[in-house]
Amino acid sequence: EPNQASFSLLKRAKRHAKLANTAICAEVAGTVRMTKEGGVRAHVVQDGEQPQAHGKKRAILNVPCHSLSHIMRSNDFPTAHFLSLDVEGFEAHVLEAVDPASFEVIMVETDGSDSAKERRVRTLIE
Repeated sequence: EPNQASFSLLKRAKRHAKLANTAICAEVAGTVRMTKEGGVRAHVVQDGEQPQAHGKKRAILNVPCHSLSHIMRSNDFPTAHFLSLDVEGFEAHVLEAVDPASFEVIMVETDGSDSAKERRVRTLIE
């Protein structure tokens, strides 16, 4: 979870899960620019983009990012039973930086708005 406020909520939930306060990216480590809002309003800010809400500029944060492979290795998880992937259009980017064979089952959220992206995702996991 890249958003600090949302990550704090996850920590308080005391789940039996490994948590990482990071975005997922293709690089082993780097940074991405994201809007400050948490939840469904947060998104990655593209170069040159000036996100606004209600006519006002939205706050932007530099957020650390790591590849999913790196996060799994650093938490001693070489494999996992189930990957549920919903990263607001960046699913292919995540899958390009991980071996799909690391997962027994992969579920990827799609909305039908970008058939080329969905074909790319399908190719990566087949």
